[in-house]
Order: sequence, then C-alpha cells, then structure tokens
Amino acid sequence: SGNSIKVQAGALWDNFVHASAQQGLGGVQKTSGIPGSVGGALRMNAGAFGQEVFDRLVSIEALDPSGKTVELPKSAIPHGYRRVEGLDGLILLSAVFELESGPPDVLLLERCNVLTLRAEQQPLDSPSAGSVFKRPEGDHASRLIDAAGLKGLRIGGAQVSPKHAGFIVNTNGATASDIYSLMQKVRCEVKARMGVELELEQVLLGEFN
Repeated sequence: SGNSIKVQAGALWDNFVHASAQQGLGGVQKTSGIPGSVGGALRMNAGAFGQEVFDRLVSIEALDPSGKTVELPKSAIPHGYRRVEGLDGLILLSAVFELESGPPDVLLLERCNVLTLRAEQQPLDSPSAGSVFKRPEGDHASRLIDAAGLKGLRIGGAQVSPKHAGFIVNTNGATASDIYSLMQKVRCEVKARMGVELELEQVLLGEFN
C-alpha cells in the first residue's frame, strides 16, 4: 500500500528493482543488476553505488526453528556494510520495503545507466560470484589488488579478473579450492605489499583450510 511493497524472499532481487521502477517506486534502482534472491540480498545487506538493501527495509517475515512465523522490524536486526546479524536459524519468507515515488521513465533511465556502468566495469561475460572482498575504509579492494600487481593472477581455473580486480572469475573448470586458494593468495599479497588486510564479502560454505 502507498509506497510500501511486500516482496517474497525467493523473488529475484533485480526483478523487484525493475518492477518497482516500472510502477514509479524508487530508492533501490542503484542496486540494479545485483544477482540472486531478495532473501540472499537481505542476508548480507547487498548494495552498490551507495545504496544498500537495508536502506529501504521496514521489516522481515521469517520462520523460526520451531516453525513459528516471526516479524522482525529493521531496528531489531543488527546490520552494517555487507553484514547482517541475528538471522541464523531463520528461514526468510518475505520483506517489506518503503520506497519513494518518482516518474517511471526517470527511474528506468537511472536503472539503465547503472546496468550500462556495470557492463562497462565488471566482467559480466565470465562466471563469478561477484565482488569478492569488502571495501576497506577510505579505499577500494580492486584498487589495492591492482596496485599490488595481482590483476590477471591465476590459480588453476580461477583468475583475478583482468577487467575488474575485485572479481575472481572461472576461466575454465575452476574448483572451489582454486577460488579459495586465489582468495587467500590475494589477501596475503595485498597485506604484504599494501599493508591492508582484505575482508571477504562472500560467505564460504563447507570446510576450507
């Protein structure tokens, strides 16, 4: 109702952004092109170009371990840059966002500009899991990786993207071990050469050592 919109957690985030713009509802268009579901975007407070998922969040509906449906207002969910706490053990069902009114043609143009910029700057033609490292305060992970001379570095089928050093791409049959080894190599080299310890933005599932 009004500028509030309830979205199912399994919906694709970018479909939500596109549909909202078509209906004259903005405030999330800078996150256009972020892959994955609404639930996934919420789980890590995804963002791009200065906008984050939690900027417009009102509340989350979830299923707790006992099977009970619970509603959590944004104020009850500790969060920050690519960080969300307090959702472990919950199955996200839906979320309510408060958007802002705007001319659909203007919002769709802004969305188009963001998608164009993404295509120009990011290796969207190669398989990847997106941005690998969080942005260090006052800097960018991609700049540090590039300055350390690591752009294009390979381990197995995994490579630091020659187009954008903040991405690790699968060039040919990369394994999870290849990608993890390259992540650790990049972190080690950036720490040694640039004096900055990069923090992973991506979440590792399974055992790595």
